[in-house]
Amino acid sequence: MLKRLFLPLGLVLAFLLAWLEPAWGQAGRQAGLVPWVVVVIFLVNGYQIRLAELPRDRGFVKALLATAVISLLLGPGSDC
Repeated sequence: MLKRLFLPLGLVLAFLLAWLEPAWGQAGRQAGLVPWVVVVIFLVNGYQIRLAELPRDRGFVKALLATAVISLLLGPGSDC
């Protein structure tokens, strides 16, 4: 149960902290922590996925390939 709620509760906590103390977020951005926070979010999300529960039909494989092409080839052109 806790594993399932870890990411949503963490996001709620992050929103509350950002609302109550926005200077912390600004300091984190200036320190270059934003990419690391994104990595942590993806790791936690991956920790929550059970590979046995993923669909294995053709539509899922096509969607996975399309997502990979968009995120790895088409998306990296911006300097955000």
